[in-house]
Amino acid sequence: MDHTPARSGRPLFGRRRFLALTGGAETAALLAACGGGVDTSTPTPAPPSPRPSAAPSTAASAAPAAAPGGATVATGATARATTAGGAGTPAGTASAAVSQPTGNYGFPPTLKKDVTLRYQTFWAQYRTDILKQSIDQFTQQTGVKVTVESIPGADYRTSLATTMAAGTAPDVFIADIWNAVKYYDAGLILDLTERAKADKIDLNKDYGLIGIEQYCGKTMMLPFVLSPHAWYYNKTMLKEVGAKDPWDDLNGQWTFDDFREIALKVTQGGNGRRWGAQLGATVEYNWDPIIRTAGGAPTDFKANPPKYSLGSDASIAALTMIRDWYTKDKIILPPDQSKSLVTEGITSAFAAKLVGMYEDSTGQLTFLAQNVKDFEWDIAPPIRKTKDVAPVGHSDGDPNAVSAKAKNPDEAYAFVKHLAGPTTQDILAKNKLLLPALKASAGSPAYLEAPPKHMAVFPGVLAGPYRTSFYHGDGLEAQQAMNAFAEQLVLGSKQPADAKALQDEMNKNVKFGSCVPSYVGQ
Repeated sequence: MDHTPARSGRPLFGRRRFLALTGGAETAALLAACGGGVDTSTPTPAPPSPRPSAAPSTAASAAPAAAPGGATVATGATARATTAGGAGTPAGTASAAVSQPTGNYGFPPTLKKDVTLRYQTFWAQYRTDILKQSIDQFTQQTGVKVTVESIPGADYRTSLATTMAAGTAPDVFIADIWNAVKYYDAGLILDLTERAKADKIDLNKDYGLIGIEQYCGKTMMLPFVLSPHAWYYNKTMLKEVGAKDPWDDLNGQWTFDDFREIALKVTQGGNGRRWGAQLGATVEYNWDPIIRTAGGAPTDFKANPPKYSLGSDASIAALTMIRDWYTKDKIILPPDQSKSLVTEGITSAFAAKLVGMYEDSTGQLTFLAQNVKDFEWDIAPPIRKTKDVAPVGHSDGDPNAVSAKAKNPDEAYAFVKHLAGPTTQDILAKNKLLLPALKASAGSPAYLEAPPKHMAVFPGVLAGPYRTSFYHGDGLEAQQAMNAFAEQLVLGSKQPADAKALQDEMNKNVKFGSCVPSYVGQ
């Protein structure tokens, strides 16, 4: 089968085939970032549904009250200080100036005042409560009303695909990044290029990106939130068992050997009732930074066209190391036992003190701030191969898009611009809700202030070398296949060398439409 990307400009996916191709009838969810695009911040004791495929569990419980009011920021050239260091140095030690965006985030007087936009998201209630501050300000300034439709989990993808195919999609929606290429090539997402150009909005300069926001030289979506990965860790527990602290003892430059040593002490000090760490059995979501830092790569973005490389010798060696952490050292909470804990009502093994360290994205920040009161926790950077080999980070993200069928495209664009702009991004920063995509907000004192002490780790991941996931026509199906393999690997029914056959099979189904997306790290 020929995998050369189509260059003719013709869509790869016709409208009639679109609903079936987007997995509209699927029950498995692999939405996006923010913890796999699915909310991970459910307070205990409300148990979420089991973790679907690559994404952590969905929940819609109560959450901390949003900070009153909203932050309004001028859009001049004022610089803010950030302590987010790159991955090559201990995150939180480098100092850099992050300029305010120079684009026009105001609103023209020609916007219609009697319009009500529909905005669709998979966010849980507490997140939309925080977002309401931004929406209220938008309505006050423009007169345009916005109704929020929150559809959690797998139902979000199904609903969006169905309404897209029927021509009844919401005006603005948080992206289903795994099907973005199909939406683009079917002409279902509004091209924002000229509007963003007129407003002098510079995505490449002012934002952290996952790459799918721009396609075929066009601006198709505006950035919103990012979810770089790092390690949450229980400082109190590590001290109690005499383990090294990733910051106090290792200055944020901890290695694979350091991680294993710490995890062994935590496990052995738990009398069989806890594990050193929780590391989700997902290849691109949780294992990607470890595999890449070790010298392998689940995907090769520099290949022409990009392809999967999970079966390379270096990738197999990294998979072997990860497998051994689970099966030989027994320092990682196994996926089957993780699911059992959720069934028992334990929604967070980390908050319940059943694990000492937890690899995840910014999606855990608000949950832990609300629920953890009886131990001190902090954030450690991605693990290094050696002291001299800096880690390669991982981040996905959730941009916002405008439907090509929106009845009021100017008003819809104004709203998606508002979500990407300083007002909304500063509200996200103030509430530590994920990571604002706007660099100035992500580097603001409001976002970086403690607790936890090392908040700068998350923007620091994006300041260093990092990669995103492999978004293409069949990226969703490949993700599901890789995550099934990961679980089978750590449960013993697959071997690391089996990754070669999986790689070859996935590469048969890599599909691109009008062009190849510009992957981060390509």
